[in-house]
Amino acid sequence: MKKTKEKQIGVVPAPVGHYDNGEEAPAGTADVAVNLRRCGGTLTVVGQPRAVASVPAGHRLLLVDGGNYLTYSEGKVYCNSVLLTSASGVVGAHRVGPLAVIVTSGGLIYLLPRDGGYDVVDPDDAVPEMEFAPAEGQTVTQSLDGASFAEPYQSWTAPLAAADVASLTSRFRQVWDDIVARIGASGSYCTPLQVCYAVRMHDDNYLWISQPITIGLSTLSNVLPVTASVTTASSRYTAYEATQLSMSAYRVGITVSSSVGQQWRSLVKSVDVFVTSCPAIASRGSLYYRCLTTSAGARVPSLQYGWQALEQSVVMASLAASGWTLLATTTDLDSLADGRFVADNVDYMPSSATSVVLAPMAKPEHLTHSEAQAIARGCSDIVPVASVVNNGRLFLAAADGTVSASAFGNVMSTVQVRQVTGAAVHAIAPVSRPIYSGGFGRYAVYLFTNEGIYAVAQSATGTLGEARLVDRAVADVGCVPVEGSRDVYFIDSDGWLCRLESSRVQRLMPDVPLPCTLGWNASHRELWVCDDDGRVTVVDSNGGYVVRTVGAVQVYSDFAAALLVGSDGTVRDITVEDSQTVSIDYLTQPIVIDRYRPAVPRAVLWSVNSPSCTLSLELLGERGRSCHGALVARLCVSGDVNASLPMHVVSSPCRSVRLRVTGTALTGTILDTNILSVKSLQ
Repeated sequence: MKKTKEKQIGVVPAPVGHYDNGEEAPAGTADVAVNLRRCGGTLTVVGQPRAVASVPAGHRLLLVDGGNYLTYSEGKVYCNSVLLTSASGVVGAHRVGPLAVIVTSGGLIYLLPRDGGYDVVDPDDAVPEMEFAPAEGQTVTQSLDGASFAEPYQSWTAPLAAADVASLTSRFRQVWDDIVARIGASGSYCTPLQVCYAVRMHDDNYLWISQPITIGLSTLSNVLPVTASVTTASSRYTAYEATQLSMSAYRVGITVSSSVGQQWRSLVKSVDVFVTSCPAIASRGSLYYRCLTTSAGARVPSLQYGWQALEQSVVMASLAASGWTLLATTTDLDSLADGRFVADNVDYMPSSATSVVLAPMAKPEHLTHSEAQAIARGCSDIVPVASVVNNGRLFLAAADGTVSASAFGNVMSTVQVRQVTGAAVHAIAPVSRPIYSGGFGRYAVYLFTNEGIYAVAQSATGTLGEARLVDRAVADVGCVPVEGSRDVYFIDSDGWLCRLESSRVQRLMPDVPLPCTLGWNASHRELWVCDDDGRVTVVDSNGGYVVRTVGAVQVYSDFAAALLVGSDGTVRDITVEDSQTVSIDYLTQPIVIDRYRPAVPRAVLWSVNSPSCTLSLELLGERGRSCHGALVARLCVSGDVNASLPMHVVSSPCRSVRLRVTGTALTGTILDTNILSVKSLQ
């Protein structure tokens, strides 16, 4: 008589997981799972994502912004099914600050929300037209006193005695400085300047800054030397007489031709006028002087002296490298439309239609030369192949490895543009985890390239640095990576769904049909994968996956929404599910009941909790690959089921078995742990 040994195996339902040998999977791991979701140690029946809107069939959903749905089809962008604008090579669409932006290979298209829709706005319309010129020219004169020489000179030739040169230099410097101070106190200038104006947004970032205009070049003549007569006594040269030092000065005049466009006035805070610092126009290290005597008629001696003038090219180079100081600012954009620049330190001259800056601002702001250059770059002119928003900044990536970053909350201003890698870039994603211990915030974005995944370094001030190689995995070009729960999901070139956790890549699911779209459902912490054939697969945060039978052609997600778009244009919110009866299918991986001796299944204690269902509970027997899927026993249940369901089995020996549940069930139905009883034959 054969000896027998009985044992029980707990079969804990779980989603599909990838195993090269299914017999190695934990008992209960699914080989097929349809319309189910992991919930602890159970599987629950899901509901239907709630329909929330509709878009034209065949359109690609670009952006959900409040109640507005931006879609794209055949080179045109639509808002709520209404044609908005034409666009080609659309890369993405984002809402940053007060504007929405469509990123295309030809540049950025800016959208201003208005009356439940958008207006396409041109950044050029935000820029007023202004000109600058010297105004209220004047000449400021001051006497230069004469003085006796320390010792009379026998002949009138250079050089002069050191004491006389020192005295002459001191007197000239004092008068020069006095005139310069008087001119500055009157709000005027006695040197050339560069002037520009900039458009400031309400977040105090600058949208645009003009090219510098140089004014006041005629003041270079202020360095011309003065001439003083020389007194003689007893054929000796004893003193030089008084003379005058004159300087021309001017104020900054502003002529306004047009104001900020009406559409932009709600976004523009002010129009600011900046000037450079006053450059040096003379070398003041030592005094230049000449001892002159007329050669025609009576010989008359004179002394010519002053500072050594700098070359105009030197002065212009100094202006070009100078920082900027805020000279005047106006928030009255309506008055600009009337040709008047209204500010506390500005006076309008109707006779010349010119606004004149009377005095510098009491507490002026300053821009460094590099800051002004960054503003002048304006919106990046790189050709983007990918875009992403991270921490309120729009990042664009070009194929050549160039990355641009906008100002915080302001897509109109690009603060950085830098080539960070030489690899060919095709996708970009935000970095939400520290890549190394204590390194949170040290990297801004991931770049997916033909050489692998790079992370773009950034300093504490936000300056972008050289990209660092994270992993050699190459992402598929046709699928845009998506962030979920601080990780990044992407499809690699071998068709695997992968998860990038900081600097580690984990493969989750093979053979993903391409092309496909990815979307993150934050409410259930799961990733939705949708291919063009309408197949939807949902991957949970543990890497298990199930199939959903909701027809769709696109999944969309951002920080505020997670949506599914059907082939008929129905838009469903995947974070909210309506309860209904759905078809389910659950088939386990092979459960080995005894690896070393013949064994027979004796019973299954099913655990199903459902308010309404019609289900077939089946036990399938297998003897390896050549003999599998044989029905051993079936139990059919219907209605309200809320109890353990024993199923006794009479079977021939098997190596492994599978459990299967098929049928229909109401949302919320629970498939709990099943107990499989087996008997091994000694």
